[in-house]
Amino acid sequence: MASPSLESQASGAERVSRRRRGSTWDALLYAHDALTIAFSVSDIVLDILVTIKFAQDGHVGFFIASCCIFAVAQASYALIFTSSFASHLSDGKRLLVFLAALPLAQLIPLFSWVESLHWPSLALAMRAIGLQPSAQVCPASGDSLWLVFRAKFAAHSGFLAEAVLEAVPQCVLQTAHIMWTGDYSPLAITSIFLSVIVIVTKGWVVSFSLHRPTLALNSLCVAGDVFGLFATVCWIFSRDAGNLDARDEAALGFLLTPPFLRSAAGVLSASLAVAAAALLATSLVLLGFGLCEDSLCHRRRHEPPTHAFDKLLVCPAVWMLAQLPAVVILASIRLSLLPILLFRSLDAEHAIHSSFYRPLFRYLAHGAESTPQDTGGVQASPHISPI
Repeated sequence: MASPSLESQASGAERVSRRRRGSTWDALLYAHDALTIAFSVSDIVLDILVTIKFAQDGHVGFFIASCCIFAVAQASYALIFTSSFASHLSDGKRLLVFLAALPLAQLIPLFSWVESLHWPSLALAMRAIGLQPSAQVCPASGDSLWLVFRAKFAAHSGFLAEAVLEAVPQCVLQTAHIMWTGDYSPLAITSIFLSVIVIVTKGWVVSFSLHRPTLALNSLCVAGDVFGLFATVCWIFSRDAGNLDARDEAALGFLLTPPFLRSAAGVLSASLAVAAAALLATSLVLLGFGLCEDSLCHRRRHEPPTHAFDKLLVCPAVWMLAQLPAVVILASIRLSLLPILLFRSLDAEHAIHSSFYRPLFRYLAHGAESTPQDTGGVQASPHISPI
């Protein structure tokens, strides 16, 4: 039998070890935050510099496209800020908050991360100007890594929006410019490199799994989609792609084809124009049906109808701003359908009830030999190490 002094020393050593592991984990999380902020801010600055270079080099089309991407991202950030912190205000005040946030909208992702720290002084300042701080999410039961993912998603929501709204479109545009003009400037290469890092490092959002090898596979699927998108852009806009083979004139009606459709870039541009028009028309019809359905539901339930401000301004604005991220996601997602649809990585069921599913996954993966000793068939051991 061990003496009480030895037991107290062992328990003290275990507490010290846990504190060290906790401090190391916290340091890694803060390092991840610092790298995310540094990459995102650097990517925005380089995108602005590349846009200025487009204008200086006389590439007006690329300059206008880049400015349009910035404008959509700017308005989307301001709309996200208004819906997150000013949804309780009246219609007029919400409009004022949106207009006030619009000039500084590029800083909203950084502000969202700072606000997620829930500093009391910042919360008091926000309440003083009429804004409502976000609610602090209390830790829930579940897989430890999933809890980290959940907290990071709340803190990095602005950076996730930046990746979809700005990093992907700007990176595709800059890649097309390089392949089209052959201008391999260090500024453009660095900007594309940073954008790819910003995009790939957001793959953890759809990658969670209790089975850690599956988590790694999910992350690789997202990275594969990202690099596949840019590989496609490089192929389409490469000057080596050339025109369609003239030997296939009879089969393709080459002589009757308009000149702008005789290249891969022309065919892609025409296809994108048709797809964008179809998406625009479909989403517009769905918007109209949604507004009508909302009015009918309120009328049948004898509830006050939706304000005209939401119907005439907010809903159309959200619809217009959603076109860019919708196109980005639809154009990018391929292998990522595997974790989303097959492995159900966005479903929190496994993570919340990890104490039940982890032993089950372990049994399915390794068989009965790796399961704990017989517990009477009533309850699995809670000390099973994660897989």
